Amino acid sequence: MKNYGEAFRYFRKLNGYSLEYAAADSISKSQLSRFERGENEISLSTFFE
Repeated sequence: MKNYGEAFRYFRKLNGYSLEYAAADSISKSQLSRFERGENEISLSTFFE
């Protein structure tokens, strides 16, 4: 895996979570998708808001 986004996607899919579920109320689906593709970064604090 090249970045954290790829690892996140791998474990998200491994556990059967949809993009919508993983994004929840913290971030938008499109922002999470861009993170998984390595197009942007997301701070850990964003996930725990």
